[in-house]
Amino acid sequence: MGVDTHNFETKQAKIAESELVTQLQKEFSKIAEISDPLAREYNLIRGEQDAALYGLSQKSYRRLFKVYLQNRNHILPFQKRWWNRRQIQLTSIGKAFSLVLEKGFLLAATVGLGIYIWEVPLRQKQAHYQDWQILNSATAQVGSGGRVEALEDLNNDGVSLNGLIAKGANLSGIQLQKADLRFANLQNTNLTCRSQKANVNTRICSNLQGANLVGVNFQGANLVAVNFQGADLENANLETVNLIKANLKAANLFGANIQSAKLLLADLKDANLLEANLQAARLQGTNLQKANLFGANLQAANLKTVNFTGANLQASNLTDADLKDANLQGADLTGANLTGADLTGAKELTPEQVKAAKNWEKAHYNPELSQKLGLLPQVSKTQVSKTQVSKTQVSKNKVKR
Repeated sequence: MGVDTHNFETKQAKIAESELVTQLQKEFSKIAEISDPLAREYNLIRGEQDAALYGLSQKSYRRLFKVYLQNRNHILPFQKRWWNRRQIQLTSIGKAFSLVLEKGFLLAATVGLGIYIWEVPLRQKQAHYQDWQILNSATAQVGSGGRVEALEDLNNDGVSLNGLIAKGANLSGIQLQKADLRFANLQNTNLTCRSQKANVNTRICSNLQGANLVGVNFQGANLVAVNFQGADLENANLETVNLIKANLKAANLFGANIQSAKLLLADLKDANLLEANLQAARLQGTNLQKANLFGANLQAANLKTVNFTGANLQASNLTDADLKDANLQGADLTGANLTGADLTGAKELTPEQVKAAKNWEKAHYNPELSQKLGLLPQVSKTQVSKTQVSKTQVSKNKVKR
């Protein structure tokens, strides 16, 4: 008579499963008897680390422990009632635990999930309260003080950060996409990149893409390489900030104070700088392609090699601005004030563009463009200096004679 291989393997699997359940029950029983919460959690974590020996993940191990606790509190009275009514003896908690695993796991999981969902709002409130405690207690600290994680958690849960105060805080590498930070005070804050702990060579840069930053005070902040793409920075204070290599594509900077800021190599393509104050700002190599600079104040700004292709510079103030080697292809200079502006070496600049501006006769151009504009050949500052030196030398020679 042949051996039924399938039934034999099934029986062996059940025996192995029964032994596993018994072993888990013993472990869970020991952990559950520990009264000190810290010691209990420590032993549970150690059990999770050994969960692979049973072919379980750490999450599964902890979930089964929760099931064990539920049945420890609720199933034993149920067993007692059955003992009195039907004389059915459950010889050990292991059998009950096995029964739960085989028959009642789905029900227990459903009940557990229901309780978990019901408690979510309460847990979120507690977490938010703790996050705000961290933020409030760290207000006077220069370092992070746990604020990066707290702010990220609050933002991920959709909590408004309107009016936040984090002056001088180190928030480097923070991720606050689409955050509501209206009228926050982030003066002198550090929001530049940070190195990952696991890999020093990999850097995480702060991301505020699409954030609401209306009226935020960033004065003196370090914003190197920060991602502000699509962010709303209307009327924000960015005076003296460091925005080198920052991403400000399509950002709204209407009325923003960007006076004396560093924007070298920043990307402001399609940005709205309507009536923004960029006086004495440094924008060497910045991309302002198709940017709206209508009525912007660029007085004495360093605009060397800036890409103004297709930009709107109507009614802007370019008095004494340095536009050497800037690309002005298709830029609209209608009504712009060019008094004292240095446009020598400017690329793709036509006489028609220049004459649409105000005080264009008082600006500095290449000899070729000056001739096309009907201006007298201009004497460069270097030539003037050389002429003065020559005159001085001649005077000295006459005196010697």
